[in-house]
Amino acid sequence: MSQNNPDKAAPPVTAHEYVMAREQARAARDFARADELRTELLAMGWLVTDTAAGPALSPAPKFIVHDRASGDGSELGASAKVLITVLVHGWQADADACVTALLKHETVDYQILIVDIANQDDVGDWAESLARAHPARVSVLHLSAVADHWGRIHVDLMNRCSSEYYCVIDPSSVVSGPAITHLCEVLDANPDIVADGWRGADVDVADNWRNVTNADGSVDVLLSYLMVIRANVARMVSPDSKARFYRNADIEWSLKIRDWHVGTYGTSAQFWAVGDALPVTQGRHHGYHDTDPELRDRESRKTYDRILQHYRGRMDILKPR
Repeated sequence: MSQNNPDKAAPPVTAHEYVMAREQARAARDFARADELRTELLAMGWLVTDTAAGPALSPAPKFIVHDRASGDGSELGASAKVLITVLVHGWQADADACVTALLKHETVDYQILIVDIANQDDVGDWAESLARAHPARVSVLHLSAVADHWGRIHVDLMNRCSSEYYCVIDPSSVVSGPAITHLCEVLDANPDIVADGWRGADVDVADNWRNVTNADGSVDVLLSYLMVIRANVARMVSPDSKARFYRNADIEWSLKIRDWHVGTYGTSAQFWAVGDALPVTQGRHHGYHDTDPELRDRESRKTYDRILQHYRGRMDILKPR
């Protein structure tokens, strides 16, 4: 016959009991047991946070959220020719139109990475359901609001990218045919082209570099509505991590690549913009029109000031005039 051991504590049952047991383990410096109890609480749907006032319980998040796009450091796009990155700040209907069109039309070997920032408009939940429906094509990275930083996100992602090409597409851009497939084919056939995309521009040198003008074909800079770059170049010359907002950051990145190419190979890099011949349309560009104007204009100006400081007058890095 078994006998009860009055000295042995009963196992915890409620979330509160788990918290108390974890506190006892921490007091006894049994941190391995404390971590086990924290994990068991997560499995029960609770997150325990240590505060100055003591442990606090809150509902556990539905998915792991990171403060940096470096995430767990795992490789991205390892089995794909191109990693397609889509940064999503809510506006679920637009994000769905963008990604669904990619799944329908693209034929190149690709992986789509949806970068959900702060689960606005429940877009993180939508992204998870899409990834479950297309596990071979779609993956999701969830970031907190503090990680909302265009340049730093892409720097971290490029360092994790092991595909041949790295693609940036804005959720407002919707393909109606194999647009990214075509851009990859252009790069395959033209090894001297470093990057190509939908929209491009030339620096207005007559206006002392104060503006850029839209252009197709060989261009000075590419715009990040939709662009594809050789991943080995992207890893060496990533966007400026100080570029918090996307506007002008793609121009700065293009010129940074051109400067690097001149210093490395003695010639300027080649960029190619396909223009209206590429099967892409643009819906409402929420990233510009629906962003706080003060934040948008301040951060855009900071980036363009860096462009003028580092590159103004550098005709050697531009395409031949």
